[in-house]
Amino acid sequence: MNHQFHYHATAAVTAEALVARGVDKAHAAITAILVARSNAMVDYWTPEHATIDCPATQVDVDDAATVAMVATGRCYPLMTLGDAWHFHKENGWPEINAIADEVTLRMEFNCDSADDLLMRFGAHLHTAQDTDGPHAGYIGAPNNANRLLAIKRRTERGDPVGFWWRLRLSKAASWGHAADPDADKIENCRGGAWKSARTLYKLVSGGDLSCYPANSLDAVKNARNDHDLASRCARVFASVTGAVLPGFVPFSGGELETWKSAVGGA
Repeated sequence: MNHQFHYHATAAVTAEALVARGVDKAHAAITAILVARSNAMVDYWTPEHATIDCPATQVDVDDAATVAMVATGRCYPLMTLGDAWHFHKENGWPEINAIADEVTLRMEFNCDSADDLLMRFGAHLHTAQDTDGPHAGYIGAPNNANRLLAIKRRTERGDPVGFWWRLRLSKAASWGHAADPDADKIENCRGGAWKSARTLYKLVSGGDLSCYPANSLDAVKNARNDHDLASRCARVFASVTGAVLPGFVPFSGGELETWKSAVGGA
C-alpha cells in the first residue's frame, strides 16, 4: 500500500477501534499516531537513512545504483530487510498475533511516546498490510517470477503491457513489484486493503464489528484514490478523537533508536 494507507488509514482504524474498546479519546489519538508513525517508517527507512546497525527496509527502485547493488547481490542486508518488511508474510500477522494480548493491554493502560512494543506492532503491521494487499505473490529480490506476476496483474487491470514494455522488462528480472508500481494505489488493491483494515479493527477493538459504526473501514472501501483516502481518514480520526491527525513525522533521536531495535533483527 501507499503512504496514505500505512499512515492515515492505520491511524484512523486504530483510533476508532480503541475508542470502540472504551479507551479515552486523547489516549487513543496518541496511541494510534505512534502505531501509524512506526508503520510509515518502514517505507521511510531507505538507503539514504540506513545505518550499520539497521540496514534499509525500503529499496528505492528509481535509484539506479541501489537497484544495481541489489541485483548483483552486493547489498545483501538491504535485500534481506526489504524482503522481510514488505514481502515476507510470516513477518506480518503471525508476529502481531504473538504479541497481540500484550499490545492491546499496553494500548489501553500504558502507552508513552516511545513505546517499544507499539513500535514493533506498527512495523509488523506494515508487513501485514503489504502482504494482505498488493505485495502478495511477490518476493523482495530480483526474480523473473516477479516480472511475470506484474504482467499478469497489469493485464487483469487493463493497464498497458505492450511489446516494448515487455521487451524492456525481459532484459532484467524485477525486484518486488517494481514492474507494477501502480499496484500500491488504493484503487488497485482495495480488496486486500479493506481486509487488512478490518483485521486490524477487530484485533484492536476486541469486539464484533457490528457493535460500532466503523467509519474508518468505510473510508478504505469508498476512497476514490490515495489523496481521497488520506482526507477521509483524517476526518474519521478527528471525529472519533477530537484531535487533528498531524502529518507524518519520522522518528529521530531516542525514538529512532527504539524503532531501529524493533526492526533491525528481522
